[in-house]
Amino acid sequence: MKVLGTTDASTLTITQVRPRFHVANGLMLIDNLTIRSGQIGSVLASPAELDGAMSPLSTSVGTLEFGALGPGAQIDVNGSVGAMDVGSINLGPGGHVVITGDLNGAFQSLGQSSTTTGMTIASMNLDGGQFVIGGVSLEPISIAGNLSLSHNGLFAIGRDQTGTLSVGGSVILDSGGQLSVGRNLAALTVGGNVQIDPGASGIVVGGELTQMTVNGFLRGQSSTTAIDLGVGLNLDGLTVLGGGANQGGIQSANINVGKNINGLDVLHGIFRSWITAGVSINGVNNVGADGVTGIYNSEIDAGTSITNVTVGGDVTSGFPTGDTSGYPTRIIAGKIRSTAIGSTPDQGVYLPNGSISDLMIDGALIDTVLAASAAPFGGDGSLPPPPAYGAAPRSPGTPPGVFTNYQAPAGLNNTTPNYSIRNVTNGVPTGPAAWAQPIGSRHDTVLSNGSITAIITGGVISTQTDQTADTYDYAGLFAVNTIGVTLPQNG
Repeated sequence: MKVLGTTDASTLTITQVRPRFHVANGLMLIDNLTIRSGQIGSVLASPAELDGAMSPLSTSVGTLEFGALGPGAQIDVNGSVGAMDVGSINLGPGGHVVITGDLNGAFQSLGQSSTTTGMTIASMNLDGGQFVIGGVSLEPISIAGNLSLSHNGLFAIGRDQTGTLSVGGSVILDSGGQLSVGRNLAALTVGGNVQIDPGASGIVVGGELTQMTVNGFLRGQSSTTAIDLGVGLNLDGLTVLGGGANQGGIQSANINVGKNINGLDVLHGIFRSWITAGVSINGVNNVGADGVTGIYNSEIDAGTSITNVTVGGDVTSGFPTGDTSGYPTRIIAGKIRSTAIGSTPDQGVYLPNGSISDLMIDGALIDTVLAASAAPFGGDGSLPPPPAYGAAPRSPGTPPGVFTNYQAPAGLNNTTPNYSIRNVTNGVPTGPAAWAQPIGSRHDTVLSNGSITAIITGGVISTQTDQTADTYDYAGLFAVNTIGVTLPQNG
């Protein structure tokens, strides 16, 4: 199809005049749409499917409307698009939509104008294709069905998504597929699951993600090096309402937040995942239990503090009992990720002054570590000495790059056994202290000013009690100050 003599005040309208008798209505296929001038005000073609290239447009457009975009569709706009409405988008390799300016903003030209409206899409499948908005998306984008990105398929917004990005079905990322927002994303709402399969490039938000709600489960690709959800600044709300039997609500996910995580609700637990915040985690209002387990084979880290956390079940590591999927369960304040791309938990950087406060575990701490400014390497388990004037504070040194266990701390004077794992009757420890490594074999580094305030209703349970073993983590609490920890009187 060729269109001649158009300007930015022109409108191309395609309508169905008369359907064929005894034949179901279908979209008219357009192999190529040639706009010789490179300018047009609006394209209104809801009865048509674009399967080839539309001539690149050199100016902004008021409205782009198609019934569908097929695998080979190509739309290039050197400017903004006031409103866009597409029935379905199914772009293959080479297929793309590239808008260098903004989307869903008010448009005005001679004889043309558009009001600010949201964008509605039946479904989006980018199997090697790209949908790229270079500027800001100023209104909500609603995808009624699934958002599927595979074979390096890319859905990208260069700056902000100021309205909600909602997906009625599931978000499925595979083989290089990526959902990217360069700065801030107001909200991401998913009616189904978020499924990030091996090889995917994940969900990336460069600035703030104000709220993410998943009505199904959030499943990552079970990778220690590939990030499934990355947020450059703050994640101000993550709600995961669904889950799977013995799988949790957040499953096998690698989540990295540059600054703060504020507000986390996961009704069916966190399983086999690594979640990190560069500064703090605050307001984990409810990590519910899948059965009796709230957190399983997962590590949760924050650079300075973990505050106001409620876990409605056991916090468990399955490593000592034979399940080595995921991570040994650790909750650590005073630890940040290494800046190296593809870094793992073993390469993390440990910092002083870490704080865990107002932590409520309505269950037991089973083979699990709670640590505030304590590293499992580089030292001898002793308490930090008072810092000398002008001297650098204690440091564990460079991470060894391989996994190391937390061991029983050295105690007050390096000879008094640690009492974290003992029977307690009426507040008095009884029986021998378990798992106190001999002097010379300890390697934990306790940094300055770490503190833990917590209530653990089910007590601390350790599967391994060999006093000389260094096979698994010593289950317990690691910090200079644990005076604010409340355990049951018996157990």
